[in-house]
Amino acid sequence: MIGCAIALSLLTRGAVPLWAGVLVTAVDSFALLLIERLGVRNLEAVFAVLITVMAGSFGVMYVLAGVPTAEVAEGAAARGPASSGFLLVFWRCPVLCATSSAMVCWPALCCIYRVCLVALSALTSKKRGDAV
Repeated sequence: MIGCAIALSLLTRGAVPLWAGVLVTAVDSFALLLIERLGVRNLEAVFAVLITVMAGSFGVMYVLAGVPTAEVAEGAAARGPASSGFLLVFWRCPVLCATSSAMVCWPALCCIYRVCLVALSALTSKKRGDAV
């Protein structure tokens, strides 16, 4: 609660005092507990809406900032080791997660990253003739 209250105070540049931030956090916590009592599906729907709002606002900020999309895509699709000879899109998975919403996408992208690394090591070891 204290961490959220401090975050609210910092985000609003002091317009929301700490005691009000604690109250807002307490109300949010009890609201989520109430929604959970109505059923897990309802709680999942609330989180889906919150994640959608977060992704939408991220997209709007991305467009308003005028980010060069071609350069971002080029940076995301980095070449793997020279011996592999193919593009590995998730080669920089941790960087992508760190710059986006890490709490949302980290588990899925980390899993994809590990699968890609295993596939890459299997391909490179077959080229060298090593046992897998």
